Amino acid sequence: MRFNRNVMLIRRLNQTRRIFQLDTQNIRVKLITRLEELFNLAQANAKSQRLELPQREKWAKVAAFIAQTINSLTQAFDERAFDENLKKLETLIEQAKAKAGETRERASGAGTRTASSGPS
Repeated sequence: MRFNRNVMLIRRLNQTRRIFQLDTQNIRVKLITRLEELFNLAQANAKSQRLELPQREKWAKVAAFIAQTINSLTQAFDERAFDENLKKLETLIEQAKAKAGETRERASGAGTRTASSGPS
C-alpha cells in the first residue's frame, strides 16, 4: 500500500511540474501581450502633440512603469527556481521513502533479535 502511495506522490509531482510549466507560460504570454498593448497606447499619448506637456509627462511615466512591469514579469518569475524546488521535493520524497523502508527493516530486524536474544 505504501509503495502505491509513494508512486502516486511522484506521479503527481511530475504532473504538477508539467502543468505549472504550461500554465505559467500561457499566463505570462497573455499578460505580456496585454501590457505591450497598454504600453503602446501610453507611449502614443506621451508623444501626442495634442496633449499638454504635463499630461505627456504623466503618460511617459505610465509607459515607463508598464515597461518595468513587463521586465519584472519576464525576469521575476524564475521557472528554474520553481523547478529546483520541485526537484528538492522529489528528493525529500525519495529520502522519506528510503527512511520508511529502513525503519521497517530495523523494526523487523529488532523483532528477530529480540526473539533470538530471549532466555537461553
